[in-house]
Amino acid sequence: MAFVEQFIRFTSDASGLERTFRMIQSLLLVITSSPFLLEVAASYMGGTSGYGDALTKLDKEHVLTTTVVLIGARDRVNMWRRFFRVFRFVESFHVASKLMGSLMGPNNGARSATKAKNEKNAKNAKKARFQLRPEWIELFARMFGGMYLFLESLTVIDAMGVTGLAVWGPERARALNVEGQRYWFLSLGCSVLAAVVRMLRVAKDMPPPVPTEEEKHENMGSPLAEAADEDGGDEQVKSAKLEAERLRLRRIVKGRMQVRRVWIRKLQARLVVLGRRAFADFIDMLAPGSIVGWTPADGKTVGVSMALTTLLTGYDVWLRCGRELAEAKAKAQAEAEAVEEDGKAAESKKTEEN
Repeated sequence: MAFVEQFIRFTSDASGLERTFRMIQSLLLVITSSPFLLEVAASYMGGTSGYGDALTKLDKEHVLTTTVVLIGARDRVNMWRRFFRVFRFVESFHVASKLMGSLMGPNNGARSATKAKNEKNAKNAKKARFQLRPEWIELFARMFGGMYLFLESLTVIDAMGVTGLAVWGPERARALNVEGQRYWFLSLGCSVLAAVVRMLRVAKDMPPPVPTEEEKHENMGSPLAEAADEDGGDEQVKSAKLEAERLRLRRIVKGRMQVRRVWIRKLQARLVVLGRRAFADFIDMLAPGSIVGWTPADGKTVGVSMALTTLLTGYDVWLRCGRELAEAKAKAQAEAEAVEEDGKAAESKKTEEN
């Protein structure tokens, strides 16, 4: 039941629905790029007498018709996906402007000067703003991605293929789409580099937790120190205090090891997320690279890479939908319990009044 609810939320979410269409498009791209798969699809869609050399002239015509149908379906699904991204360029440029403000703002230099040991004056703090940081790379990734989405939005009317309805014309729309693919390639490259830099800096960005003042206070006071302040003393008492000191140290070490294990698990989870994102963006570079001629790859390779990256990125959306569903259930349960408590309180008050 939980799986069905999460699936409903995934397919109702804009990102989840777009990932679903992307998977369908990638499968259609693989089929239309493979002659054997086209023959198999033709046999299921209309029936053929064989495969390969056994195909008759009528069968070949049927395979050709099936190819046209599947290519049309693939392009139509791609068009559906483009409608989800019509105004996404606004989000990309907005995030880029916020990153620029945080990186170039006056407070950023002061924070960098406080954190770095070698930055002792305003001049060094100003230089620190231009260090190689993942935020700078992410800024360029957002800017390039915004340009890609903007050019794609400009040609969405031409891509609809409505007769007599065009803004740029076939040649110029095709040129704008190619330019958009270049920006997409650069955006993905910057995203990969930013993820790699974050992976190298993950221990610095997520430092180990520092013991709180309460924990420090609990671990203060050694039985051995108290025994040293005493004059003489029974050996049995000293032995008991020595055992108490051992237990105290063991408790401290155990607590710190537990905290460190939790910290290591968080680091590993963060590395998995960053690594999955970097790998997906790197594989995704095949799609725009094949269009502009920077990465030689055929349609079948691009389709397989699209299916793989759709699974990787769609899994993140799936997990997010699961978290949102769990939070919604917890909130609803808390509200129901609050209403029940209010009802009991009102009933109790009414009973007391009677």
